[in-house]
Amino acid sequence: MPIIDTKVWIRTFIEECQKNNRKRSATLQMEAIGGPLKSFFPHIPTKNLMNILLKQGLFEAEEWQDISMIEKREVQCDLWKIAQKELSLLVKRWDGPDCPVIILPISRKKRKTDEQPFEKNGLAFKEGMFLFLSSELSSGSLKAIFAHEYNHVCRLNRLNIPSEKMNLKESLIIEGLGEYAVKQMAGEQFLAPWTGLYTLKERMKIWKKVFVPELLSKGTDQHQKFLYGTSSKMLPRWIGYHIGFHIVSSYVQKKGATSMKQLLSISADEFISQSAFKLDD
Repeated sequence: MPIIDTKVWIRTFIEECQKNNRKRSATLQMEAIGGPLKSFFPHIPTKNLMNILLKQGLFEAEEWQDISMIEKREVQCDLWKIAQKELSLLVKRWDGPDCPVIILPISRKKRKTDEQPFEKNGLAFKEGMFLFLSSELSSGSLKAIFAHEYNHVCRLNRLNIPSEKMNLKESLIIEGLGEYAVKQMAGEQFLAPWTGLYTLKERMKIWKKVFVPELLSKGTDQHQKFLYGTSSKMLPRWIGYHIGFHIVSSYVQKKGATSMKQLLSISADEFISQSAFKLDD
């Protein structure tokens, strides 16, 4: 499947806004962007999906006059070409689904996070993935986030578990595999800063005290505080992402070189039991 041509959606949205339509820009965005998404994600109400996308970095409706990806069309075309090449490569290499990839401009109102430029973010479902990008994004950074999010799609398809039945250990491995894919495909220089936030002693203390008792807790909505942290001493920021990455890394270190295609089919229980995070210590 080719990368979805969202350029048409964005252009339609901008043109409708330029007409000084009586409709609010948010309504026009819902129609121009949300409308076409129904065919790709029919199980999610359009309003709910748009709210999720806006929280993850989709440009806000009132930013219609300042969408950098439209201003720099040659950059936009390059992003699409790189994304198409990465999709074709990873479908073959990881035996993954040929899913829709939906690229949309990232909000310029959220350009700073963790003191770093907010140039990219992504979101994955079993059915496909979203990439929210800035026109300033480098090709290496695009390859990195593409690998991370497409890896999620592959893992979700292999698990085939509804989000409400997903347990915490699965959520940890999903994120850990996603970032380990970045290391394999783009290189260590493109790893997220959260991979190095904590020492071995710090993460093992939190793992044993906070995470182990909650590993079977179900529902991805309930896992957010464990993944992102709460700024508390025992759930500092990004701690779940950090732990997930180091579970996968220590598993590979112990077992030796393993292809991502193989890693995607390994159970969460095996990852944990054969890593530095095994439960019987």
